[in-house]
Amino acid sequence: MNKEDKHKLRTRQEIEKRGLTSIMNNTKWRAFCDAMYEALPFPPPYIRKDVLNNDAQPFDEDVWYIGDYDEGIHPFYSIEWIAVRPRRLISRGRLVKNELESIEAQFIEVLKKYHIPYQHKEDVFFIYGYASDFSVISKIS
Repeated sequence: MNKEDKHKLRTRQEIEKRGLTSIMNNTKWRAFCDAMYEALPFPPPYIRKDVLNNDAQPFDEDVWYIGDYDEGIHPFYSIEWIAVRPRRLISRGRLVKNELESIEAQFIEVLKKYHIPYQHKEDVFFIYGYASDFSVISKIS
């Protein structure tokens, strides 16, 4: 068994152990990732929490970097959630305060267009790959 197969097996075992249910599939993840580049002015930053990782924390402040939805988000099968903050800080120099660029409205439109269920807490959007409690996830129609 190769390394990837072992990782998939451990991930499946943890999903079963915790009673998680799949929310996203590869097709939805691909559509979501493609839309981050095609429908938005910049791919928003995100933090990824894998099923096998217990120490990921969502954003606690705005950041200057953008998200890597091509390579950085793979593999899809192990994503428990990603926390997306659809805004970024733009540096205006050392003497001028950074500017905050928000694309929240456009981001919500992408979620609606592709029927991506999410949870919105303050200024962070959680996109779940797996969950056990569906009561907090917005249903997109």
